[in-house]
Amino acid sequence: IPFKRPHLGKFLSINDNLAAVVEMIFQKMLLTQTAEETIPLSKLFTTKSGYAFKSKDWSDTGSSVVKIKDINGKTIDTGGLSYVENVEALTKASKFHVSGGETVIALTGATTGKIGVVPNKLDAYINQRVGLTTPSNSDIHRSLIWSVFLQSDVINGLIGLADGSAQANLSPTDINNFEIAISTQRISEFQIIADPLFEAYIANLSEISILGNMRNELLTELLS
Repeated sequence: IPFKRPHLGKFLSINDNLAAVVEMIFQKMLLTQTAEETIPLSKLFTTKSGYAFKSKDWSDTGSSVVKIKDINGKTIDTGGLSYVENVEALTKASKFHVSGGETVIALTGATTGKIGVVPNKLDAYINQRVGLTTPSNSDIHRSLIWSVFLQSDVINGLIGLADGSAQANLSPTDINNFEIAISTQRISEFQIIADPLFEAYIANLSEISILGNMRNELLTELLS
């Protein structure tokens, strides 16, 4: 009997449920009415805009680069990533390298405020106008950063800060200064619960990415 991969929709459904559970746990444990303090997000993690690759850097092959268009609100759509071969540019962009589990956010345009978690084993770089988040210290885990961005009040608040007459524009400074009421003393307790759920989430992202790319390749072959 041939081996059959699980259907793409199975992983999407599982991940939606995982995100909903973590969002609820975050609200119950950390966003309480008696939160002892209101702190800027920079106390938990910092956000910086990605590397500004130049037009001459782009190529048909090379290292993958995540652009705004690749953020779909949950993860990174790996089917249409851009590429850079320029070694000098990639060296300069080393601080913006990702390998899986990082949360990124769109900083400009119609997709401002959309987030995406980088799938496991995706070896890529972050382009400008994509915000890359980094824990402020070793006590902050990737699951907490993701959980913060799962909160609609946080996303709506950040979108409300976006400005610009031609298109929305959210600066990393706005994100870093955005304040949230949170019980900081319970963060470690929360992360013990959230970490395995987050790891399951990003493992599923890898399967979703693989299956999605396989589907697109098959459709391309069938329609060619």
